[in-house]
Amino acid sequence: MKTALILTLCITVFSSLANDEAKIFEKATVRSLTYTTSFGINQELGRAWLVITEIDDSFEETDEREFRVKLDGLTFNSETKEIIYTDRDSNKIVCARYYHKRGIFGHTGINKTNNCKINKSYEVEEVDDGFYIKKILKVLFYFSV
Repeated sequence: MKTALILTLCITVFSSLANDEAKIFEKATVRSLTYTTSFGINQELGRAWLVITEIDDSFEETDEREFRVKLDGLTFNSETKEIIYTDRDSNKIVCARYYHKRGIFGHTGINKTNNCKINKSYEVEEVDDGFYIKKILKVLFYFSV
């Protein structure tokens, strides 16, 4: 009986976690490209977004392209200097904190917490253009709490 109760509880917890994962970005790609993720903010408007950077270092010069991804529920609190995600149950989760170091070499930045995750996966999609069937590699990004 205890084992069944524990198993049911584990399934409930894992299914609720899986339900909070959402696909946020999808793009055709090639294996030689690499990707990084970060947060961007607008302090005055209290807005936050995800930044996905595509890096191509296959040539002499490194080429980077940034993609901004708006995520419903992601905001910036200018008083606490935190990037907060509000889930569908109105729970507030701190995803990152903005900092500003003063001094001669002062700089600003955003430190991620472990509360929010951005996962990446690849899939191959077959596309029929009426003449040929092409295989296209896609990179997908998912956000979860």
